[in-house]
Amino acid sequence: MRKYGIYVGIFILLALITILPDMLYGEKVRVVLEQVNVRLKPSHESTILTQLKKGTILDTLEKTADWFIVKLPPDENGYRAVGYIHSSVVERVEAEPAKEMKPEEKLPIRILEEPIEPSSAKGGFGFGIKISGGAGFILMEELKKAHDGLWQYRFDSYNEEGGHFKSPRIGMDFEGEFLLFFSRNIGIGVGAGYSQGKVAKGNISYISPSTLQTSYVNDEWTIKTIPLILNLHFSFPLGNTLGFGFNLGGGYYLGMISYHFSYDTASYDGTVDFNASQGTIGFQGGIECDINLNPSIALFMDAQGRYAKLTHIEGDYVWEETFVTTTRIEEKSTLWYIDRNYMIGLYPHHWFSKDKPEAYHYHNVHELEVDLSGVSIRAGVKIRF
Repeated sequence: MRKYGIYVGIFILLALITILPDMLYGEKVRVVLEQVNVRLKPSHESTILTQLKKGTILDTLEKTADWFIVKLPPDENGYRAVGYIHSSVVERVEAEPAKEMKPEEKLPIRILEEPIEPSSAKGGFGFGIKISGGAGFILMEELKKAHDGLWQYRFDSYNEEGGHFKSPRIGMDFEGEFLLFFSRNIGIGVGAGYSQGKVAKGNISYISPSTLQTSYVNDEWTIKTIPLILNLHFSFPLGNTLGFGFNLGGGYYLGMISYHFSYDTASYDGTVDFNASQGTIGFQGGIECDINLNPSIALFMDAQGRYAKLTHIEGDYVWEETFVTTTRIEEKSTLWYIDRNYMIGLYPHHWFSKDKPEAYHYHNVHELEVDLSGVSIRAGVKIRF
């Protein structure tokens, strides 16, 4: 996970570098030339909205490159338009009452019908979309404990030639939301996600004590999750470039669990497969950092946490073994957890059976719980229409 921390640090550093010029927004500026142009866009070729005389004091909203976005003095109807003025024709001043120009002092060339919204002021009722992708970490502590215990028993008891087992619990993670904004800072999101990862696996090769030949054992757990989510979003613009936000909500989490086990010896071989789908109610929330490219599009990185657990997991169990002839068993089974007592010690196991397994050397038997809770780090794009 440390590499994700490095990515987050780089993202925040770039965002801070981008926003430093914005720290001057909100100041007042004074026209220093005899007559200057206020334009529709930040370009000397753009349409001129009006012309102002020397000494006029203006309120700034933000700064884009060498241009200030300023509020123009009100006209005879009290309307205040917004336009661009080049930084070379103004100077910053201490806060003081803005000079109200008389109508005859202005030299109107074109009246702006709608004010220009700076990127930091995009707000009001609207809708948009949010798409992201990254990596996720799944807790699944009990499944990890059972898987690793079973493999530890194999390594402790077999005369192994090689192998390993691990439970990385990491997979790819994607999510998309349709956003509905009630104001500049508040909205709701309805969406879905998809995550998949090979969360536990192992393999071993060992010398069979009966045949003195090499045997092979492999297994793998794969978990896929499809959350259907409803979130409440809060956002807080910091200047026109950087934004911060958080969200929280709930949803329905559909978990798809797949297990495959295979063994190959000198005299027989076989496979075990278990597939189950189970749903549960869960909760999620997180924080995000936005970099606004323009008033409608922003890049973001977020960290999301979730809480969801699958219990009473039932699925299709298939065991097939070939020893002279092929034997095959198919049945509905439940996923169980047991602590199994061997002569060399007590080892956690997972187990598949319709009924609760009972034996004198089985302890702490209960239905195994798959914990989908975890954390995701994602990056993506947010578009507001």
